[in-house]
This record gives sequence, C-alpha cells and structure tokens, in this order.
Amino acid sequence: MIEETASSKNRRSGKTGSRRYLLLAIICFVLVVCISSAFYAACGIVIIRPVTGTESGATIVYWRFNSRMPFLCSIDSLLVEKTGDYTIFERGLLLSYMAKPLQKRCLVRFGFSKYLYLLSTGGKDYKNEYF
Repeated sequence: MIEETASSKNRRSGKTGSRRYLLLAIICFVLVVCISSAFYAACGIVIIRPVTGTESGATIVYWRFNSRMPFLCSIDSLLVEKTGDYTIFERGLLLSYMAKPLQKRCLVRFGFSKYLYLLSTGGKDYKNEYF
C-alpha cells in the first residue's frame, strides 16, 4: 500500500477548497440573477420631477404587477409617450390621476434622482420647457 505524502494531501485539499469557492460563487451569481429578475418583473421606478420653486421631487419604487407601466418611467416621459406633447396643464392632470394608485402601490420613496429622470426621458430635461 502506498502512503500519501503531506504534499499530496495539501494539493488535494487545495483543489476541493477552490471547488468550494467556485461553487459558492456560482450559487451567489444565480441568486443575484434570480433576485434581480424578480425585482424587474414585480417592481417599477417612477421619477417625479420637482415643480419649479420647490424641492419636492421624488423617486418611487412601487409594486407594478398588473399595472401595465414600464419598469423605469417619469411622469414627463409617460405624458410625451401617450400624447406626443408636453404641457404643464397635462402634466398636472397626469400627476393627479396617478397619485392615488402610486400611493397604494408604493414600496419605498427616495428623493429626486436627476440621473434616473434623464434616463427615463431619453436625456431630455422638461424642467424649463414651458416657463
């Protein structure tokens, strides 16, 4: 019978250790992908630009299941998408129409994010459009 040397035991345990790390990394990756997919399917983000003269803008993460809303949108981008035009009056109407459903479905509310706002509007800032 051949006895194992200490160096061969170390080599074998090193391989199983690296396999464990690889398996752990794969499991973590799959878990992150599953959680991200579930978040994308079930939640959405709405950005509300602050009205001129106030700092009351908001970024709302909401439950969008069965809401027919895109994952990332702003009130302004929805208005331009639906009507093709942008007016302050129509923005106010859409905001008042969406206020109650957003309050019911709201999960988390953050401050206004200009980066997400510009991402949702395709890079166009409607802040000074009609003032």
